[in-house]
Amino acid sequence: LRMNKQLTKSLDLEGKYRIQSRASVYFIKALYQMVLFIAFFLIMDLDIPWMMDHFIYLKADSVYHIPYLHVSASLVGYYSWEVVANRYGKLSYPQLIHHWFTVGIALAILLGRYTPFATWYGFTLVSLDFPVFFTLGFRAQFSNKYPEF
Repeated sequence: LRMNKQLTKSLDLEGKYRIQSRASVYFIKALYQMVLFIAFFLIMDLDIPWMMDHFIYLKADSVYHIPYLHVSASLVGYYSWEVVANRYGKLSYPQLIHHWFTVGIALAILLGRYTPFATWYGFTLVSLDFPVFFTLGFRAQFSNKYPEF
């Protein structure tokens, strides 16, 4: 209860709470990751030869697959947005370093660098986080109404 009162301290004249403004960031992150999750299965299901070339046969020219490049470009935008949008959460230095390394790898993929491990990392770890961020957003949105939640 004490933590909830600290997190819901009013910041502006309209009575909006700090944690409610953070809920929108969590929901946007969850939405992006859900779309990335769906894109992962669509790319894998609809283009099995590309998946075989990229992950099994390790063909370097598979990096020029257009949906793959779109996903890489969206990762650059997503992590850049997260650093800018998370003004209340204040990302720690290890998180910032991780985000900028991920942006660097995504840019390297856009420039033709073949990295199957980074591809798998992006598809699985980033896209499978959407339930976590949806739950955090739900908690942030409704914790001021239900302190025991």
